[in-house]
Amino acid sequence: MRRLLMCASAVLASLMMAACGGGDDCEAGTPPFASVDPPVCDGGDSGGGGGGGSSQSAEGFWVGNAGQYAFRALVTEDRQIWAFYARGGVAEGVVQGTVTYSPSGFSGNGFDYNLPLVARTGVTISGTARERQSMEGAVRLPSSTITFSGSYDSSYDSPPADATGTWQVRAASASGTVTTTVTVGSDGSVSATTPYCSGTGTLTVRSSGKGVYNLAVTFDGASCEFDGQTLGGVVVVRNTGSGQEMVAAALLPDRSTGFFAIGTR
Repeated sequence: MRRLLMCASAVLASLMMAACGGGDDCEAGTPPFASVDPPVCDGGDSGGGGGGGSSQSAEGFWVGNAGQYAFRALVTEDRQIWAFYARGGVAEGVVQGTVTYSPSGFSGNGFDYNLPLVARTGVTISGTARERQSMEGAVRLPSSTITFSGSYDSSYDSPPADATGTWQVRAASASGTVTTTVTVGSDGSVSATTPYCSGTGTLTVRSSGKGVYNLAVTFDGASCEFDGQTLGGVVVVRNTGSGQEMVAAALLPDRSTGFFAIGTR
């Protein structure tokens, strides 16, 4: 199966305040997310992947568990995966990478951005999916393996849910957690302010027409850790039994660091 590179991945993410960056995807030791092991940037190609009509597609939005964590995974039409894990309503990290499909399942590689450990670690990802029903698999780190399972959220098959209005958002980064109000205008404009930082941007529907927003957001503030920098990304809004949930993830363009958020209303 073809090993696609995290370094070639094109989808970014989200809306909130957080960590500082710098460095290059293929360099270990990039602060503040110093790589626990060298990132998977070797680019080896063993062929296969995605060929044949029986390949298992994992495209969609999936909701489930990964051990002690709540698990949310987005697999886009271009095979980018964003696997969020959270505890107590706070995002603690995201596994981000690229997958390919085969008749036996899906596999790929990328990075685990672990916020409590302030670590960026190269990982491999593998699993199986019953298309538009269920998925299960594993993320393999150098010293451990995390298994996950989830059910398909059919809202992915429709344009994104209306995000207009205000959201109470908890975002986490290498520098900690912040809670703030995010406002989304009817024109897709996004704004958020904390005592140290403000962010403005836009939400737009992806060309696939699926239930995912792209986001571009620029931050400003003398004490803002992303001051003057623009991030782009993915945001998913889904209906729950008690309201709506927003999940979002953001990385700097060099993919060295980022922040991850969960919002409700």
